[in-house]
Amino acid sequence: MENFYYACLYDILQRPIQHAERRAAINHLKAKIVKLHNARLARGQIELRTQDIFKEERMFLLHLIKRRKRRGQREISVVQDRDHGWQTSARDIVRVFSEYMRNKYRPTEVDEDSVRTI
Repeated sequence: MENFYYACLYDILQRPIQHAERRAAINHLKAKIVKLHNARLARGQIELRTQDIFKEERMFLLHLIKRRKRRGQREISVVQDRDHGWQTSARDIVRVFSEYMRNKYRPTEVDEDSVRTI
């Protein structure tokens, strides 16, 4: 239906009619297109809401199990530090990570004589 309205818009623009009549016809068709588009969006939102309700009612436990599995796969449980030792506690993992980032992004040491010669 929306394509039909676009074709009507094209036909209106091709016809030799007064500017005021053309503007009124275009605004009328534009309102119909917007109404169709909004109705389609509202219909989609209702369908999405009902799907979410069904998922929550029927498959909540399944989603919870999947979420736990994914979290376990993404979780970092063992890290090797600079001295090649293995760290397993959360505090030590954060410490190793922060040391690595601090070392990686530390200020670069520059020889002042080299800068002068450049």
